[in-house]
Parts: sequence; C-alpha cells; structure tokens
Amino acid sequence: MARGWGGQVKSNANFRQTTQRIEAGVDGGVAKAAAQLQANLKETLNQRNSLSGPPSSPGEAPGKRTGNLGRSIQIEREGEGYAVGTPHAYGRYLEYGTTKMDARPWLWRTVEASAAQLIRIVRNQALGGQR
Repeated sequence: MARGWGGQVKSNANFRQTTQRIEAGVDGGVAKAAAQLQANLKETLNQRNSLSGPPSSPGEAPGKRTGNLGRSIQIEREGEGYAVGTPHAYGRYLEYGTTKMDARPWLWRTVEASAAQLIRIVRNQALGGQR
C-alpha cells in the first residue's frame, strides 16, 4: 500500500476496478442512448401522415408517406461510438433540401431535442444506474 499525507491509502486496484466499471457503464450507456435516439428519430418521422393530410411545409419534419424512411433508421458501431441514421439518400435530401425542394429537417432537430435525454442515459449507466 502507498502512504498518503495523513495515513494509508488503498492500492490502485480499487481505482482500476472503478475505472473499468465506469468505462463499461459509459459504453453500455452510449449503446442505450443510440437506441433511444433511433426510437426518437422514428417517432419524429411518424408524427404526421402525408397521405391523409397536407404535405409538410418547408422547415417542418417530413410527413410519413410510406414509412420506409422511419423503418430504415439504423444503428451501426463506429470505433468507440455509434452512428444512427439512414442509408437512403432521400433522408439527406429531406434534411438539407435540394435545388428543387426546401429542407424538411428531421435528423439534427431530433438530435438536439434529445440531447439532454441522451446525456442522462449515458451518465446514469456510467454511474451504475445511480441517480
């Protein structure tokens, strides 16, 4: 054991174990946050039905027509983190617009609206479900 200023201190073994638990909790929390973001994105895309109502206006999230975009939202592991999005090019066209269509932002607005929730998920997992 190492000696501290005022007495004995425990070995670094407890610190290593604690660090490993926190790292595992963060990794699990990031995975849960990615799954929550996926659910939030699908919810955003399913809020309006464009077939039975008017199409979305520029600046609004796109209305649901076929549901293909919402069903295509995927989670992929990328290095230490996760990517959440769609492989469909029209997801990008809706998000940013084109020369013939104004944007119907859905992805980044949902990410921004979900930020506090996602941080809370990661924090709670990192702390072992405490808080």
